[in-house]
Amino acid sequence: MSESEQLRYPIVNKPLVAIGWGRNCSGGSSPNTLRQVTVKTIEDTEKMCKNLIENIKLQFCAAVNGGGKGTCQGDSGGPLMHYSEKEQLWLLAGITSYGRGCALPNYATVYTRVIVNSP
Repeated sequence: MSESEQLRYPIVNKPLVAIGWGRNCSGGSSPNTLRQVTVKTIEDTEKMCKNLIENIKLQFCAAVNGGGKGTCQGDSGGPLMHYSEKEQLWLLAGITSYGRGCALPNYATVYTRVIVNSP
């Protein structure tokens, strides 16, 4: 995969699923069951992302439009995946890293970019 292809992966506006044991809201309690949320990748130049990213080669942003859902404290280090219809399996796209608060409407979450090399 070329460097320019790596920077486009995962594809912008692609739905991805994060799972984790993080809090239900900022300052809230941790859940008793594993939780999941679907988010979409956004451009690193969008307002809700551009001041959060430190390195576009290593990081990307994802969020739910309008906020209200997303990863939170305790989810860091957890997987962000997409389902490959072609391969009929879940592929790791990113690792939950950090954000401002939990699922705030004007802020995305930052994920560590994971490049999948296929034969």
